[in-house]
Amino acid sequence: MSDLKTWKFVQDKLGAGKTAILLVVVESRPPAPGHAGFKMVLCEDGTMEGTIGGGSVEQEMMALAREKIRDGDAEPLVRALVHRHPPEGTRPERDGPSGMICGGGQTIVMWMARTHELPVVSRIIEDLESGTPFTFSLTQAGIAHAPGGNLPETRFSTPDRDTFRFTENVSPSTVYIIGGGHVALALCEVLARLDFRIIVMDERTDADTLKKNRFAHQILTVDYAKIAALIPDSPRTYAVIMTPSHQDDETVLGQLVHKQLAYLGMMASPPKARKIFGHLKDAGITEESLNKVHSPIGLPIH
Repeated sequence: MSDLKTWKFVQDKLGAGKTAILLVVVESRPPAPGHAGFKMVLCEDGTMEGTIGGGSVEQEMMALAREKIRDGDAEPLVRALVHRHPPEGTRPERDGPSGMICGGGQTIVMWMARTHELPVVSRIIEDLESGTPFTFSLTQAGIAHAPGGNLPETRFSTPDRDTFRFTENVSPSTVYIIGGGHVALALCEVLARLDFRIIVMDERTDADTLKKNRFAHQILTVDYAKIAALIPDSPRTYAVIMTPSHQDDETVLGQLVHKQLAYLGMMASPPKARKIFGHLKDAGITEESLNKVHSPIGLPIH
């Protein structure tokens, strides 16, 4: 989860008594490179974390952040940029054409984080690590955290010239990988680069691949026969079945096929998938339910 690294960076820098500037994309119009919710932090010691989309806009905003740090200017700043070439012979403006040719636009808020906001940052980190939904907000008064946050929506408003409000409902997508073997280890490494909370479930406790897995946020020892109670119905829940045996795959799939999930997949060859599906049909599971299952999983990359 990219935001987790960014907020931990803020926590470390504020905890060390350093000044840090938080840049947040609060509005984005496609095809701008940085979407609403993108965050970046620049510290007075020159280190940084995160991104607001890259390109010349990011460089310009970083230069402006350095100016604010140098001048001790704690006033929040809102910049609305349109990504197109400025008129011939002119330089990109801080409000107006950005000089980028990708199209679209971004509104970016720059906020100087303060030591007294450390408790808020800590609560954000706790919820990101546990996968608990919450709402993050940023106004001219500072950052705030509140419980809740059901959908990954963002909202930005400017009631007048001197006030603004950005809210972001943070509800991390969670992927449950049932079976912690070699493919699960490789899959975790890929998913760790994305905004997934990764939970690996296995009946074994001594598998070498479980010990090597430093990418998952949690590794749980479970009973495959009771797994349905451990995976919640949610449009933000993904489940991938890849246990060490086809019997266990069938046991798990038979429990999860009735759940309302964003994605349900089972690693299998076509013959194996047909055999397991046949057994589940004989057990009374409908064709309609089985059609929701992705099997084989993955892309046909030959």
